Amino acid sequence: MSAFHHNDRSSPVILEALRTAGAMTAPEMADFLDLPLRTVRRRLTRLHELKLIHLAPWRHPGRQGGRITPVYRFGPGRDHGRPPVQTRDEINARHRERHKRNREEAAATRPVLKAAKRDPLNPFAGLMAQVTQ
Repeated sequence: MSAFHHNDRSSPVILEALRTAGAMTAPEMADFLDLPLRTVRRRLTRLHELKLIHLAPWRHPGRQGGRITPVYRFGPGRDHGRPPVQTRDEINARHRERHKRNREEAAATRPVLKAAKRDPLNPFAGLMAQVTQ
């Protein structure tokens, strides 16, 4: 008896895509196969329950923010657990560091903007301020 429902045409396609294209997140899979995200998530859950796929290390969103995302990989294997949630102190420290970096970047560009304001007719005023720093 087949592991898939008789009307399930997307699970074999998802398995083949993971086998050939490599590890992907659910949104990447939906875009890759041009399938609805909800369908892909349901099928991935079912395939994971059947031990036909496993969870690779989760993907962090990076500097743009957002949630961590599970990455699915073809074949049986040991699942990587969800990374631990950051504490409020860790989140605040990251926030302070980001604002400190933004302040430093703004301080570096301030002389360029001031030079351009002093001489609005000179198109090279901003460049000269950068070179003389």
